[in-house]
Amino acid sequence: MKLTHLELSVLRAIDCSEYGEDIADDVWTFSITDNMAADGATPKQLPGVISSLSKKGLVRICDVPGEETVGVTKAGAAAYIAAVGYNRNKVSDAHGETWETFKAAREAAKGVNPND
Repeated sequence: MKLTHLELSVLRAIDCSEYGEDIADDVWTFSITDNMAADGATPKQLPGVISSLSKKGLVRICDVPGEETVGVTKAGAAAYIAAVGYNRNKVSDAHGETWETFKAAREAAKGVNPND
């Protein structure tokens, strides 16, 4: 799946967030804003990018008032890892999957059979 620069920036910001131990854990939106600033993104861009990622099924949004959090879905974790080649800061077994599963998904996205 093709990710825009800003979509990748948000996924990277979630991965770099100080909240959560797993790429699939929900993180506070203020943390995402803080972490995506390194890519030159602005806080005003975040709602639109989150909406785009949600429509693609790559993130889930917490709908509880006062709980402004976003989490990466299994598909989002696979797309992120396929795009960057690794999971920077979080535990690599998102949703109980192993790193090998994500590595195989990344290679499949590139058209490479990891068993060859």
